[in-house]
Amino acid sequence: MLTTAFYLGSLCTAAAQSKERPIDKDSPSWVLKQKKKNEAKKDFPRQEYPRYIIITETKGVLYGNPCALQETHKMGFEYVLLKEGQPGYETMWKKMTNNFFVKTGLVFRKSPFWKLILKHRIEDCRVNTGDFIGDASATEPEDIAPISF
Repeated sequence: MLTTAFYLGSLCTAAAQSKERPIDKDSPSWVLKQKKKNEAKKDFPRQEYPRYIIITETKGVLYGNPCALQETHKMGFEYVLLKEGQPGYETMWKKMTNNFFVKTGLVFRKSPFWKLILKHRIEDCRVNTGDFIGDASATEPEDIAPISF
């Protein structure tokens, strides 16, 4: 018991002495600690690899519109148009698994309602840019008469 008290007392005094000593900034251990801090993740940002959702039809995604492309980049992915038989199109199974994992990641990273949010943003892009080509929901102006030559 006496040795335990002596041991604890020596630890307390050693800790108190180490708190009182100023840090020697020229010591090799301090320099190594600083180098280790500088090599932290904040100095080397994590690379984000592009995620692609492979589509075969452009219906509803406003493919090629810069505003819609920017909105999909904000969500963390990009639509890629690949038809069967094109270079880069491998199999239907690989396309489905790729899309499944990208969409599942979006559910956890953005929101379970990511598709609804994106659809609303694409509609805003469509209205702001006036891009209604290929949209079945766009109404045709009725007061325009055909022109004959």
